[in-house]
Amino acid sequence: MIKEEEQKQLEILKLEFDRGKHRDEMLLKREELEVRKTETLRARWQSPLFLAVVAAIFGLFSNAAVALLNGKSERDLEDKKAEAARIIEALKTGNPDVAAENLKLLVEAGLVTDSASKIQAYLNNRQPGEGAQLPVATAATQAKNYKQREGPIRSIIVHATETPRTDSLDNLVEFYSKSESPGSTHYLIGADGRTVKILDEAYAAIAVGPASDPKFSNQSSISISLVGLSNEGFAEEQVTALENLLVDIARRNHIDVNDIVGHKDVTVPPGRKIDPGPHLDLEKIRAVVRSKL
Repeated sequence: MIKEEEQKQLEILKLEFDRGKHRDEMLLKREELEVRKTETLRARWQSPLFLAVVAAIFGLFSNAAVALLNGKSERDLEDKKAEAARIIEALKTGNPDVAAENLKLLVEAGLVTDSASKIQAYLNNRQPGEGAQLPVATAATQAKNYKQREGPIRSIIVHATETPRTDSLDNLVEFYSKSESPGSTHYLIGADGRTVKILDEAYAAIAVGPASDPKFSNQSSISISLVGLSNEGFAEEQVTALENLLVDIARRNHIDVNDIVGHKDVTVPPGRKIDPGPHLDLEKIRAVVRSKL
């Protein structure tokens, strides 16, 4: 009887031992699995391929951010270039009053940025006949009749086209660009003050003919032609544009203001030409040019 009880106790103890052993083995296996998972993750993070992929992803995000910033910068730069080009074209009139009106239109139309109101302040403070302007626009085609210049530029001759002031400046540019045109000029000034360069100053225009002094010859002069008739006179805008163009040419070529003359003043024989006529006060124009040099 006692032996049976002892046998049962031993079996119970053995069963409990087996259960404990099994439980410990399961816990050990779970710990091993956790360790393996950790090692697997660590190995994955340390894998060169995995790191390369992660680096590539970060690189893509970085490149995208840089491209976004660069794209905005490039757009801003292009916008600024476009605005600068518009302002330059607006100033190419040879007339500060016309140039100022062009700038005003650009600002009002929102085609240029004036966040600091600098352009508006300039327009408000500018005096008539003064201010920023660029000499002229250059025609797409130049005069056909000209000669190589063989000496320095010493004078400026003012002419009249002897065509109605209402004639289109573009039509006259086209006329001078044809080979059948008998003469040429360096600059044309329209009734609205718009000025167009149709012959580079490096060339001698066919404009003066026989002159009273070699310094007034085609070889030594620059010719400016006002659109209009000598016996009718010229628009105020033309005179202002002429004054500003004369200042620019005289300054660049170191021309004596006294050598700014009308065509009629230098022709041989006297009276052969009458342009630019009695209505253009060249003495007054020379005084204005002298005050600005």
